[in-house]
Amino acid sequence: MLRKLVEGQGGNSQKKFVNITMDENSNVSDNEMSSKEDENEEDEEHDDDDCVIIDVGGTKHKTRLKTLSKIHTTRLARLAEKARASGKREFYFDRHPDLFPYILNFHRTGKLHVPLHVCGPLWKSELDFWKIDDKDIQKCCWVHYISYEETLEMIEHFEKDDRHTRLASQKVPDNAKFWQHYRPKLWRGLQDPYSSRASMVRT
Repeated sequence: MLRKLVEGQGGNSQKKFVNITMDENSNVSDNEMSSKEDENEEDEEHDDDDCVIIDVGGTKHKTRLKTLSKIHTTRLARLAEKARASGKREFYFDRHPDLFPYILNFHRTGKLHVPLHVCGPLWKSELDFWKIDDKDIQKCCWVHYISYEETLEMIEHFEKDDRHTRLASQKVPDNAKFWQHYRPKLWRGLQDPYSSRASMVRT
């Protein structure tokens, strides 16, 4: 609340102070608010200059160029440089749209997580495309990510053990699918870790 000096009423020359309510002082408040709105509009215009749209498999993502530049070695960091140089603000990639949010979030937070519904090889190929090192994967996701490597290693040992023979109890034609050959032995290895050298590798 403010106070101001005013003339007395009815020809009274006496002067007195009166309180100024917020309504009387609304012009000052409006001016301040208008100034803040102008500043916000300038910020929004500046933000639009720094924004880029990335269309991944038909799903569009809007983000800032400075966000993409945080991880200097990635494909998106190079894209940010290209966007600044060319003025282009929309790019398309024919990649899996459900996986890209994890890639974009890595640039935003610096933390790389693994989607649990995706197998290791698929995620590895996605990281390779975006030029991201799998060593950046967070510890909480590492076991899930490398589980496929352990499985492949175990299968490789099975192939060596079973190169010239088949399980006596499982007669499978030579033209059968891969899993028809190795599923019985793989299952036995998981149930009994000491049944073969390959099973012991898994444990």
